[in-house]
Amino acid sequence: MQLIVINLAFISCEKTEVEPKEYSVIVTNSYFERIDSVNLSTYVLKSIEISKSSIEINLNKGNYPFTFISASGLGFESTVAIKGLRENLQIIVNENGEITIE
Repeated sequence: MQLIVINLAFISCEKTEVEPKEYSVIVTNSYFERIDSVNLSTYVLKSIEISKSSIEINLNKGNYPFTFISASGLGFESTVAIKGLRENLQIIVNENGEITIE
C-alpha cells in the first residue's frame, strides 16, 4: 500500500515539458567556403566566414524559407522547421551544402 502512495506522489510531481514561445537561432558555416548572404524568414544575415556563426535571431515555432549564396555564387534553398523543446537552435550548413538543425 505504501508503495502505491509513493508511486502516485512521484507521478504527480513529474514535470511537463513545454516548448518555448520563442527560439534563439544562429547559423553556422561548415561549408567549404564563405557564405556571402543568408536569408532566413524575413532576416537577411551578413557574410559568414568558414567555421563561424551568425548573429542570433529570434523566431517563433514554424517553417521558414532558408536560402544562402556561397562566395563562388552557388545558391541553395530549403525550408527549416523551428520547433522542439530546446530554446537555442543552431542551423548548420555542412561541407556539402546540406542543412541540419541541432
